[in-house]
Amino acid sequence: MPRRREIVTAATDEELKSPPYFKRLQLAVRNTDLGERDWPTAIQHSLMIADMRGTVFQYATREHFPIPLIDDVWGNERYVREFLAFDECKYPAKDRLIDIFFRIEMPEIARHFGR
Repeated sequence: MPRRREIVTAATDEELKSPPYFKRLQLAVRNTDLGERDWPTAIQHSLMIADMRGTVFQYATREHFPIPLIDDVWGNERYVREFLAFDECKYPAKDRLIDIFFRIEMPEIARHFGR
C-alpha cells in the first residue's frame, strides 16, 4: 500500500495578520531553543528534508506553494529579534516561513496558532 503524502498548508496573510495568531506564533518562537541566527538554517533544513520526503506544500486554496530559498526571503539574519518586537505581522513572507517550520517540525504546537 503506497504511503500517504504529508500535506503542509501555508498560512494565509489573513491568518498571519490576525493578532491572536501572530501572538501565538511569537510565543512559540520564544519558547524554542533556537538562537536568532539559527532560524534561517533550521527553516531551510526543515523545508529541504520535508521536500525530500515528498511533502506537498500548498496554500489553503490547494494551489501549490513554491518553496523559496530562505536567503531570498529572509534578508537580515537577526530578523527573529525584530519579529519578536513587532505588535503585528509586517512581513508575511518571512512570518509564513516561521509558521511553516512549526507546521513541519512541531505540528502539535502549530495546531494552536489559529485558536
